[in-house]
Amino acid sequence: MRLGNTGFWTPLGQAASVDWCEANYLIVTWIAEFWNTLSSLPIMLGGLMGWFLLRRLGREVETRYTLAFALIGLVGLGSVGFHGTLLASAQALDELPMVYAALVLAYCLRFGRSAEDGPPQVRWRVGLTIFALGFTVAYFLSETYFQLFVGCFGLIVAWLCIQGARVVFSSPSGSSLRTLYWMAAGGFVGAFVCFWLPERFLGCTHPAQALQLHAFFHLLAAVGSYSAGLVLLYDRLRFLGLEPEMSWGWPLPFPRLREGDMGSS
Repeated sequence: MRLGNTGFWTPLGQAASVDWCEANYLIVTWIAEFWNTLSSLPIMLGGLMGWFLLRRLGREVETRYTLAFALIGLVGLGSVGFHGTLLASAQALDELPMVYAALVLAYCLRFGRSAEDGPPQVRWRVGLTIFALGFTVAYFLSETYFQLFVGCFGLIVAWLCIQGARVVFSSPSGSSLRTLYWMAAGGFVGAFVCFWLPERFLGCTHPAQALQLHAFFHLLAAVGSYSAGLVLLYDRLRFLGLEPEMSWGWPLPFPRLREGDMGSS
């Protein structure tokens, strides 16, 4: 169901396969869903800030962590494009990076406490790359690509939450790591249960939709995605024996290293 008037982007491409319950082009004539677009910015800024802080950490870490934060930023940018235009091309730029980012996070989680880069890591990299390519092809060939995306992304996130709990709580991990895990898992699960599901199944005429449920979904998802990158990075730094300390202040929470641990690995 399309809500509101057509607007600036409507004649410029194929419409996305899904529309949300925010009235289209109601506030600004060149932004299809104003609040959903605005609330996507924290996802993008969190990913970019994580990427920036990681590069300034003072010690080189594996590329996968930099890639994870960069992809989270790309997810936010894609979400801005998707909700700002409601075009199918922008929808792909939102949904495909979400799956790619989740796969990178899965790899970081699986080998966060591995000392060497050996055959298992190589097999996982090859397997995840093949999976990402296969998913991309299926996404563009399927008529129900949104449902394909939701199912695939949901399964990966569920694995991350379950496996992450096993890693974090299976051994002494410290209060900071446990806090980060609950922020990540709570952000994702809370966003899905409290806002995504009601927004999709209450119907767009329900009075609760006046609260802009999908925008709140974005805000919690921003907390979850950024915290997911943090918990994996923090756990990796601990495994490497660097004794990181969490700084919870400005501009965002991020691990800090002691002066003696600064420098290249």
